[in-house]
Parts: sequence; structure tokens; C-alpha cells
Amino acid sequence: MNGKLGAVLALLLVSAALSQGRTLVKM
Repeated sequence: MNGKLGAVLALLLVSAALSQGRTLVKM
């Protein structure tokens, strides 16, 4: 269960970083 939770958190972090990078590139 812990591994699954960690994977979900990692995915959220990656998606957040990608969205942040896109906004930075647009600016």
C-alpha cells in the first residue's frame, strides 16, 4: 500500500512540475 501511495504522490509532483514548467516557458 505504501508503494502505491508513493507512486501516486510522485505522479502528482511530476504533473505539477510539468505544468509549472509550461507556464514558465509561456512567460
